[in-house]
Amino acid sequence: VQITVADQDVVGMSLRELRLPDDAIVLTILRGDQWIMPHGYTTLRLHDEVTLVGKRESLADLTRRFGY
Repeated sequence: VQITVADQDVVGMSLRELRLPDDAIVLTILRGDQWIMPHGYTTLRLHDEVTLVGKRESLADLTRRFGY
């Protein structure tokens, strides 16, 4: 699933700080026209487009947390 970061509460947080479910993995982040290969210390910015894989329930929860 691809999620656009719209929640100010996650902006500036590192992926590590987000405490994602064990079954969810961040594959890529699209920031403007730049693709980012994320790691635990990658921080999120408003309007980042985050591509994740995982169980349907976890992805639905993350979509609600991050934005849309």
